[in-house]
Amino acid sequence: MISAETLSAIEHLRQSDPALRAVVDRMEVPPLESTGNVYEDALSCVLDMRIHYTPTNAAFRFKRLKTLYPLELQPETEVPEDVVLALKLSYQKSDARKALRAVARRDRWPELDWTAMPDGEVIRRLTEVPGLGLWSAQMILLFTLGRPEIFPREDYQIRKAVCELYGYSESEYADRIDRLVERWQPHAALAA
Repeated sequence: MISAETLSAIEHLRQSDPALRAVVDRMEVPPLESTGNVYEDALSCVLDMRIHYTPTNAAFRFKRLKTLYPLELQPETEVPEDVVLALKLSYQKSDARKALRAVARRDRWPELDWTAMPDGEVIRRLTEVPGLGLWSAQMILLFTLGRPEIFPREDYQIRKAVCELYGYSESEYADRIDRLVERWQPHAALAA
């Protein structure tokens, strides 16, 4: 069941953008259920270079981790070594996983009020972890923290879809995306 708030957001997008209206009218609203666990979702980004909420459900290593170790993951969680080995991580991903855990433990992520933190602060904290960049931080803002105004401008699939829908070239996208996002606010995440 779609909430009244989501229905209102959909109607805003329909009214604010005729091109987007055609897309909205033929799509189902994707479920955006969140674990609320920033650490677990950051780990998903580190392991698979994507967040596990994506509709393609192609988060391979993270899914395997959750199958082998179905408990909630937190920085203090000691994942058994045989489980980590079963993930077959590259040295780079293994180092990024360890760095994430170290930073999250040092900064006591489970104690932080991520929902009250401004977007810029969330991005700063996440991107100080090797292996997490702006895209990962935006995915966590969008999916984990449910920020309705977040629009990941640099996401390849979104850039490709916007160019196709509006007939933009890559250079036109860079010049025009901010105006589109303004039109969609405060529901740019739903537009994405």
